[in-house]
Amino acid sequence: MSPLLIAAGLAALMLGGKKAMDLSNSADWARFVFSEVTSVLPQVSLRGRVIIVAQAAFESGWGKAAWAAIHGNNLFNITTCQGKSATCADGWTGAYLDQENADWSYRADGSRVRIAQRWRSYPTFRASIEDYWNFINRPKYAAGIPSLIAGDLPGFLTALRAGGYFTLPLYSTPTTQGYVPQMQAVVNTTARFLNVSV
Repeated sequence: MSPLLIAAGLAALMLGGKKAMDLSNSADWARFVFSEVTSVLPQVSLRGRVIIVAQAAFESGWGKAAWAAIHGNNLFNITTCQGKSATCADGWTGAYLDQENADWSYRADGSRVRIAQRWRSYPTFRASIEDYWNFINRPKYAAGIPSLIAGDLPGFLTALRAGGYFTLPLYSTPTTQGYVPQMQAVVNTTARFLNVSV
Protein backbone atom coordinates (compact mmCIF):
# COMPACT_ATOMS: atom_id res chain seq x y z
CA MET A 1 0.00 0.00 0.00
CA SER A 2 1.23 3.51 -0.84
CA PRO A 3 2.67 5.54 2.06
CA LEU A 4 0.42 8.41 0.95
CA LEU A 5 -2.66 6.22 1.31
CA ILE A 6 -1.48 4.98 4.70
CA ALA A 7 -0.79 8.55 5.84
CA ALA A 8 -4.20 9.65 4.54
CA GLY A 9 -5.84 6.85 6.53
CA LEU A 10 -3.96 7.87 9.65
CA ALA A 11 -4.93 11.48 9.06
CA ALA A 12 -8.57 10.46 8.84
CA LEU A 13 -8.29 8.62 12.15
CA MET A 14 -6.59 11.63 13.71
CA LEU A 15 -9.41 13.84 12.50
CA GLY A 16 -11.90 11.79 14.50
CA GLY A 17 -14.08 10.82 11.56
CA LYS A 18 -14.06 14.24 9.90
CA LYS A 19 -13.46 14.45 6.16
CA ALA A 20 -10.33 12.43 5.30
CA MET A 21 -7.32 14.27 3.98
CA ASP A 22 -5.92 13.36 0.59
CA LEU A 23 -2.17 13.80 1.01
CA SER A 24 -1.68 13.67 -2.76
CA ASN A 25 -3.55 17.00 -2.78
CA SER A 26 -1.12 19.87 -2.06
CA ALA A 27 -3.58 21.81 0.11
CA ASP A 28 -4.43 18.77 2.28
CA TRP A 29 -0.74 17.88 2.45
CA ALA A 30 0.11 21.42 3.64
CA ARG A 31 -2.63 21.28 6.30
CA PHE A 32 -1.42 17.90 7.58
CA VAL A 33 2.25 18.95 7.70
CA PHE A 34 1.26 22.24 9.37
CA SER A 35 -0.57 20.33 12.10
CA GLU A 36 2.56 18.22 12.66
CA VAL A 37 4.83 21.29 12.70
CA THR A 38 2.50 23.02 15.18
CA SER A 39 2.55 19.95 17.43
CA VAL A 40 6.35 19.63 17.34
CA LEU A 41 7.28 23.34 17.36
CA PRO A 42 4.63 25.38 19.22
CA GLN A 43 7.30 27.95 20.19
CA VAL A 44 7.65 29.06 16.55
CA SER A 45 5.43 31.94 15.38
CA LEU A 46 2.55 31.30 12.96
CA ARG A 47 4.57 32.83 10.11
CA GLY A 48 7.61 30.74 11.11
CA ARG A 49 5.53 27.54 11.01
CA VAL A 50 4.21 28.52 7.58
CA ILE A 51 7.84 29.04 6.45
CA ILE A 52 8.74 25.54 7.70
CA VAL A 53 5.83 23.98 5.80
CA ALA A 54 6.75 26.03 2.72
CA GLN A 55 10.35 24.85 2.91
CA ALA A 56 9.13 21.25 3.19
CA ALA A 57 6.88 21.85 0.17
CA PHE A 58 9.71 23.38 -1.84
CA GLU A 59 12.24 20.69 -0.92
CA SER A 60 9.88 17.73 -1.40
CA GLY A 61 7.68 18.93 -4.27
CA TRP A 62 4.64 19.17 -1.96
CA GLY A 63 5.50 15.75 -0.59
CA LYS A 64 5.65 14.04 -3.98
CA ALA A 65 9.44 13.48 -4.23
CA ALA A 66 10.43 9.82 -3.84
CA TRP A 67 12.34 10.46 -0.60
CA ALA A 68 9.28 12.20 0.87
CA ALA A 69 6.36 10.21 -0.51
CA ILE A 70 7.39 6.73 -1.54
CA HIS A 71 10.24 6.13 0.87
CA GLY A 72 11.55 7.88 3.91
CA ASN A 73 9.14 10.69 4.83
CA ASN A 74 12.05 13.11 4.26
CA LEU A 75 10.28 16.44 3.95
CA PHE A 76 13.38 18.64 3.91
CA ASN A 77 15.65 16.89 1.44
CA ILE A 78 18.22 16.17 4.18
CA THR A 79 21.02 13.88 3.07
CA THR A 80 23.56 11.87 5.02
CA CYS A 81 27.08 10.69 4.39
CA GLN A 82 26.55 7.73 6.76
CA GLY A 83 28.15 4.60 5.33
CA LYS A 84 29.68 6.51 2.40
CA SER A 85 32.83 7.69 4.10
CA ALA A 86 34.90 6.79 7.13
CA THR A 87 35.13 10.51 7.86
CA CYS A 88 31.37 11.11 7.85
CA ALA A 89 30.59 13.44 10.72
CA ASP A 90 26.95 14.41 10.17
CA GLY A 91 25.88 12.47 13.27
CA TRP A 92 23.10 10.56 11.52
CA THR A 93 22.76 6.98 12.73
CA GLY A 94 19.26 6.30 11.45
CA ALA A 95 17.95 4.69 8.29
CA TYR A 96 18.66 6.08 4.83
CA LEU A 97 17.59 5.67 1.23
CA ASP A 98 20.06 5.44 -1.64
CA GLN A 99 18.81 6.80 -4.95
CA GLU A 100 20.73 6.85 -8.23
CA ASN A 101 20.67 10.01 -10.37
CA ALA A 102 18.80 11.80 -7.62
CA ASP A 103 20.79 14.99 -7.30
CA TRP A 104 23.23 17.26 -9.08
CA SER A 105 26.87 17.97 -8.41
CA TYR A 106 28.14 21.30 -9.72
CA ARG A 107 31.60 21.73 -11.14
CA ALA A 108 33.77 24.84 -10.87
CA ASP A 109 32.96 25.70 -14.51
CA GLY A 110 29.21 25.75 -13.71
CA SER A 111 28.40 22.50 -15.50
CA ARG A 112 26.57 19.81 -13.61
CA VAL A 113 26.47 16.04 -13.47
CA ARG A 114 23.87 13.66 -12.00
CA ILE A 115 24.97 11.86 -8.84
CA ALA A 116 23.57 9.27 -6.48
CA GLN A 117 22.32 10.62 -3.17
CA ARG A 118 21.78 9.13 0.27
CA TRP A 119 18.66 10.60 1.89
CA ARG A 120 17.87 10.36 5.58
CA SER A 121 14.80 8.20 6.14
CA TYR A 122 12.18 8.67 8.86
CA PRO A 123 9.28 6.57 10.12
CA THR A 124 6.91 9.58 10.12
CA PHE A 125 6.60 13.19 8.98
CA ARG A 126 6.83 14.17 12.66
CA ALA A 127 10.24 12.47 12.94
CA SER A 128 11.37 14.36 9.82
CA ILE A 129 10.26 17.67 11.36
CA GLU A 130 12.01 16.86 14.64
CA ASP A 131 15.26 16.01 12.82
CA TYR A 132 14.98 19.15 10.67
CA TRP A 133 14.68 21.25 13.84
CA ASN A 134 17.73 19.53 15.35
CA PHE A 135 19.59 19.90 12.05
CA ILE A 136 19.03 23.66 11.72
CA ASN A 137 19.89 24.15 15.41
CA ARG A 138 23.43 22.95 14.70
CA PRO A 139 25.95 25.74 15.46
CA LYS A 140 26.63 26.56 11.81
CA TYR A 141 22.91 27.24 11.09
CA ALA A 142 21.64 28.33 14.52
CA ALA A 143 22.02 32.04 13.74
CA GLY A 144 18.88 31.69 11.62
CA ILE A 145 16.67 30.32 14.40
CA PRO A 146 15.63 33.71 15.85
CA SER A 147 14.65 34.83 12.33
CA LEU A 148 12.65 31.64 11.75
CA ILE A 149 10.87 31.88 15.11
CA ALA A 150 9.97 35.50 14.29
CA GLY A 151 8.88 34.58 10.75
CA ASP A 152 11.61 36.58 8.96
CA LEU A 153 12.09 34.60 5.73
CA PRO A 154 15.00 36.60 4.22
CA GLY A 155 16.85 36.65 7.56
CA PHE A 156 16.37 32.91 8.04
CA LEU A 157 17.50 31.98 4.52
CA THR A 158 20.47 34.35 4.64
CA ALA A 159 21.67 32.75 7.89
CA LEU A 160 21.25 29.25 6.43
CA ARG A 161 23.25 30.28 3.37
CA ALA A 162 26.01 31.75 5.52
CA GLY A 163 26.24 28.42 7.35
CA GLY A 164 26.56 26.46 4.10
CA TYR A 165 23.12 24.85 4.20
CA PHE A 166 22.43 25.35 0.49
CA THR A 167 24.42 23.38 -2.06
CA LEU A 168 22.90 24.35 -5.41
CA PRO A 169 24.05 27.57 -7.13
CA LEU A 170 20.48 28.89 -7.17
CA TYR A 171 20.43 28.77 -3.38
CA SER A 172 23.95 29.85 -2.61
CA THR A 173 24.27 33.23 -4.29
CA PRO A 174 25.56 35.78 -1.77
CA THR A 175 22.13 37.34 -1.28
CA THR A 176 20.11 34.18 -1.96
CA GLN A 177 18.43 36.24 -4.69
CA GLY A 178 17.17 33.18 -6.52
CA TYR A 179 15.79 31.35 -3.52
CA VAL A 180 14.10 34.09 -1.48
CA PRO A 181 11.53 35.09 -4.15
CA GLN A 182 10.77 31.45 -4.95
CA MET A 183 10.36 30.60 -1.28
CA GLN A 184 8.20 33.70 -0.74
CA ALA A 185 5.88 32.47 -3.49
CA VAL A 186 5.66 29.04 -1.80
CA VAL A 187 5.05 30.73 1.58
CA ASN A 188 2.19 32.70 0.01
CA THR A 189 0.69 29.54 -1.52
CA THR A 190 1.07 27.66 1.76
CA ALA A 191 -0.63 30.48 3.69
CA ARG A 192 -3.49 30.43 1.17
CA PHE A 193 -3.87 26.65 1.58
CA LEU A 194 -3.90 27.08 5.37
CA ASN A 195 -6.27 30.05 5.16
CA VAL A 196 -3.99 32.23 7.31
CA SER A 197 -2.54 35.72 6.87
CA VAL A 198 1.21 36.00 7.18
